Amino acid sequence: MSRVWWFVSAAGVLTFLISGLILLGGTRAPDGESWLRDPDSIILQILVVVGAIISVGAPAAGKLQRIGTGVEKTVDHVVNSHGGTILRDDIDELKDLVKAVRVEQKQQRDDIIGIREEIGQIRRSERDQWNAIENTANRTRKET
Repeated sequence: MSRVWWFVSAAGVLTFLISGLILLGGTRAPDGESWLRDPDSIILQILVVVGAIISVGAPAAGKLQRIGTGVEKTVDHVVNSHGGTILRDDIDELKDLVKAVRVEQKQQRDDIIGIREEIGQIRRSERDQWNAIENTANRTRKET
């Protein structure tokens, strides 16, 4: 809360106290006398109460202001300024995307392993064919 609002709040409390004093001074008690029989005592009690409120309220106001600043910073980090989306939703989207990429990578890895196995089979087959050609190259052909 800005200092202006603290000032407005303090002015409101002061106005409340002054209007209470005026009300008590202007009305009569059931016995016919004024409620303010001893105005000095009542004013002193009000000052004591106001002093107590200020002595407790001032440190609390400072702490509340620091808490408010921290909350504003947290909100600024959590709510993305580029689109108003919530950071948690963005993180969940990214997690889903990463999971999809992992599944695709596993499929690609399995495909690559399969291709390597096929290439190995082709090489073994070619090697066997060349060995057969070399083994039969020295033989003479027999006519039947």
